[in-house]
Amino acid sequence: MSHYVVRRALLTLVTLFLFSLILFLLVRRLPGDAALLKSAAGETSGPVDPSVTVALRKQFHLDRPVLVQYFEWVVSISHGDFGRSFWTGDRAAQDLLTALPVTLELVVLSVSFSVFIGLLVGVVSAVQHDRPVDHALRLFALFGLSIPNFWVGTILILVPALFWHYLPPLGYTSILQDPATNLRQFLAPAAALGWALSASIMRLTRSEMLEVLNQDYVRTAWAKGLRARSVLLNHCLRNAFIPVITIIGVQVGFLLGGTVAVESVYGLPGIGTLLINGINQRDYPIIQTGVLALALWFILINFLVDLAYALIDPRIRLSAEGAAG
Repeated sequence: MSHYVVRRALLTLVTLFLFSLILFLLVRRLPGDAALLKSAAGETSGPVDPSVTVALRKQFHLDRPVLVQYFEWVVSISHGDFGRSFWTGDRAAQDLLTALPVTLELVVLSVSFSVFIGLLVGVVSAVQHDRPVDHALRLFALFGLSIPNFWVGTILILVPALFWHYLPPLGYTSILQDPATNLRQFLAPAAALGWALSASIMRLTRSEMLEVLNQDYVRTAWAKGLRARSVLLNHCLRNAFIPVITIIGVQVGFLLGGTVAVESVYGLPGIGTLLINGINQRDYPIIQTGVLALALWFILINFLVDLAYALIDPRIRLSAEGAAG
């Protein structure tokens, strides 16, 4: 088992290194010049002074070869320094830590919404197999997988505003300051972000439940006269939930990527909004730190899922060790 963990950890490090290189090169290919934008922002009128742009490029180390910049960035990261924002001068890591609680709260609420709705709808759809309720719920799941989360977020703002003259409180209020306002601010974006995941959970739960419902031990439970609630929860859902855990772990990484659009729609100052502002301003340290953090989260989730596979099913571990030998 230790060899398997070490090998997966090394592969994770290699993946992160290659991703960081591609990220760094792509950011440098963004149209526009960070130094030129910064120097232009400091001018109230008239043309931009070229000497100011040259000085800013030297200050931001943009006058050096790209690979040299990348090497310096990697060395800085190894010492815990992710650089400073071109515009504010604040440490990029500090800006990320400030935005992180907002994104984490959004993701936690989205996952909670998705698991609750997905399991409930999946179980009902399986029990009502091939009935009108089942068809309606499967259509609900199809829409959830097809519609982008930013469009759902916009609809959740427009529909209540047009029909009930209600607008959710936009912006961000800390849960420590006002829990009620905080919850109202996060309900709609959490639903918009979690709808697609709830649809995936629903479809998988339905298929697993249908398979479990046809097992002999479930028929025996029904024959014993057990209550429907006991059979569905203790015998069916408990066994059908094992594959669902896998898809939840994998999809959490994708949820972080979806926060970029949803946070922009609802004005939440999370990592998504931080990245959007960084891209608009060509703030390379902010972009690199934010995207690298999202990638690290996704890679770690996949690493933990791989370890869970090895712990749950020894055949995976043994086959991997046999291939290495």
